[in-house]
Amino acid sequence: MTNETAQGAHDWKHPVFVQAGIETPKAIQNPKAALLFLSKNWRGPKTLHAFAKEICAAAIAGHVSSYAAREAFVHAVTAARMTVCAPNPHSLPEENEALGQRMGKAAEDAILD
Repeated sequence: MTNETAQGAHDWKHPVFVQAGIETPKAIQNPKAALLFLSKNWRGPKTLHAFAKEICAAAIAGHVSSYAAREAFVHAVTAARMTVCAPNPHSLPEENEALGQRMGKAAEDAILD
């Protein structure tokens, strides 16, 4: 059984730490955990809440990337004024290098087409 099957979606390389009110901060590591948090701990605008839940469910089903779910989750909890610590994966050196390699390959492919 793969990690994706066991977790419902890929674990994020960098978890999102969220604190709702005076509760202990929680480390949210994948779309399944984000959906659970949104279902049980929500204290914010319902529009972003519903959107984030929909995107997390889509990631679990494999219809969108788990990082799309991460971004929707971070946006929703930030807008709800919860305490959030979510390193931007694209601001980290190893992520920038991988992104640069993917972009370079895409540009090379476009030129060759």
